[in-house]
Amino acid sequence: MKIDFHTHGKLAKGLPFSTSYTINLFKEAREFGLDAICLTEHFNSRGYRDLLQFIVNHYPCLGDCYDVEGLKVFIGMEVDIEESGHVLVIGNVNDILAIHEQLEDYMSGPKQLDYESYMRGDSFIKASDLMTLCKKYPVLVGAAHAVREGSNIKTLSDDVLSQFDFFDLNGKDCSKDLEMEEKIKKLAARFNKPVVAGSDTHQCLQYGCIYNVFERECTTITEIHEELNAGRYEIEMLDYIAFKVKSANLLKKSLKMMYAKCGEYVLEDIG
Repeated sequence: MKIDFHTHGKLAKGLPFSTSYTINLFKEAREFGLDAICLTEHFNSRGYRDLLQFIVNHYPCLGDCYDVEGLKVFIGMEVDIEESGHVLVIGNVNDILAIHEQLEDYMSGPKQLDYESYMRGDSFIKASDLMTLCKKYPVLVGAAHAVREGSNIKTLSDDVLSQFDFFDLNGKDCSKDLEMEEKIKKLAARFNKPVVAGSDTHQCLQYGCIYNVFERECTTITEIHEELNAGRYEIEMLDYIAFKVKSANLLKKSLKMMYAKCGEYVLEDIG
């Protein structure tokens, strides 16, 4: 099973949810040869719940994932933490929505707050508090792009770091840093945790730049957790990952410019 652990269902979190765009993303994921993806859209993305509701309403449930015309879609989210950094949470849609609801007061970071909100202490959730919340549910919790510049994940306490189920080997980071895989593996090894690949794509061209190949097909979070802990998977990375990610970034910029000019960012047929 070829699975990408870090993907997005929208072009950018500030843009509206588009069913056409999301459908096209899933179609392209299949065409790039993926069997499954973890949809880890930003938890404070505009229309986050609309995105999940669309999947629930239009595709059959298969264990903890959804069968999108042959592509298994596991539900998740990417959560900002107060310390600066992102955490991936993946699970059954009901568990993800339950956690999401409890993060309602943490949808805005300090930079976006007015003075009164700042004085109330409104901000992103602390990493330790997020871990405590996630422990209440059978979800997978991953450290997203933990050594990327601007992220303080690696500086968290050992107690918090040891609670991650996996560390994200991020496609964007690997395209810029030839030593990224070694850096992530070194951090994960301190806590005897698996390293898992994710493209971090927001559009179709980045699919396939990096992914995991599991020995068995999985449809539940429990099965995925078992395979990760047993090490029954391999990571595949394209030799031309830098070119692929750069091309994807150019597409993203072009689509955002298109939205700014005409209010649309959907290309029905890119081929």
